[in-house]
Amino acid sequence: MTKEFAPTRERTEEGWLLYPSDIAYRKRLPFPDEVFEHPAKAQLYLLEDIVEYVSEGGEIILDPFGGTGSILVATMMGRNVIMLELEPHFVEIINEAMNGFTGRSMAVEELREDAMLIP
Repeated sequence: MTKEFAPTRERTEEGWLLYPSDIAYRKRLPFPDEVFEHPAKAQLYLLEDIVEYVSEGGEIILDPFGGTGSILVATMMGRNVIMLELEPHFVEIINEAMNGFTGRSMAVEELREDAMLIP
């Protein structure tokens, strides 16, 4: 049996998914205000649907482009999250958001080497 992606979401006649704005949802979550400065935030409802489709509770989600930490919504779905982010400013934002989501700071390790060396 094939799993359907986002079965509860509204679709157009052509089958395109229709997602509501996530601005109010994002404001209710423990993201710092600086998150709204990022020009390319991931759509939270879409992220939740992707996480639900590709993983089960307790599994690890890897986000190689951490940005503002939008993938932290996966922690509310029982997933563990690993993020990579190059920009120190966004690492700080992610750490602040992580504290809000989990009540603890994230372990930040700065690597300036070949990503193949990540344990």
